[in-house]
Amino acid sequence: MGMEKGIALMIRALPLIARDTIMLFVGGTEQEIREYEKFAQTEGVSSRCLFFGRKKTRELARYEQAADALAIPY
Repeated sequence: MGMEKGIALMIRALPLIARDTIMLFVGGTEQEIREYEKFAQTEGVSSRCLFFGRKKTRELARYEQAADALAIPY
């Protein structure tokens, strides 16, 4: 917790990935989410990034199952 987990790198890489790709980010504090949303706007990919706050463990499976690819940066 509180460590960089490569989220900015993933956002920065989004323009290199197919245009119909959407990244879903789950977790983080409200402040972290605001910062990454602003960063995604700066990178011009905010419409392709969805940010959700922390979820309970039992809710995470729903998000994991919705993904075509999954990165879990511990």
